[in-house]
Amino acid sequence: MRLANTGTQPLVNWQLSWTESNDFTLSNSWSGTFSVAGRVVTVLPMSWNTSIAPNSAVEMGMQMAYQGSKPLPTNALVPGQACTISVVTSR
Repeated sequence: MRLANTGTQPLVNWQLSWTESNDFTLSNSWSGTFSVAGRVVTVLPMSWNTSIAPNSAVEMGMQMAYQGSKPLPTNALVPGQACTISVVTSR
């Protein structure tokens, strides 16, 4: 996944959260500190990517297991920022 700063000021000490549409188990993640509460995933920055400059992005990822259809994220939130989420899958 990619968190892009399309604003004019650095995005410092960012936090990203979203809700998955069905149950899942997070088995691995990278480039962020991931936590799970029910279906809500929250990602905090690592020490080396706490600031995202304007017109830049941070890339991070995760591996998850789920039953049924692929979970589709909703309710994407970066506190204090307008946020949209796009889903791109790879197989």
